[in-house]
Amino acid sequence: MHTGSGGDAFEREVVILADGATLAGSWSVPPVPGATHLFEEPGALDRVAMLARDWFGQRLAQERIERAAS
Repeated sequence: MHTGSGGDAFEREVVILADGATLAGSWSVPPVPGATHLFEEPGALDRVAMLARDWFGQRLAQERIERAAS
C-alpha cells in the first residue's frame, strides 16, 4: 500500500467504499488486489482497463440485443 502522508487511512476508506459499490442491477465493482487508489502498482492500471473494457463490452452487447428484440 502507498505510504504517502495520510495515504494509508485514505486508501483503507477507498477499499471499504469499493467493496460495497454496486452499479445498476446486479453488477458490482470487483477489487483489484494490491492496488491503491492511484493504481501505481505494476499491472494495476492494466487490470482496471481490462475490467472496464469487459464491462462496457458486455453492456454494449446487451444493449444491441435488447434493441434488436424491440
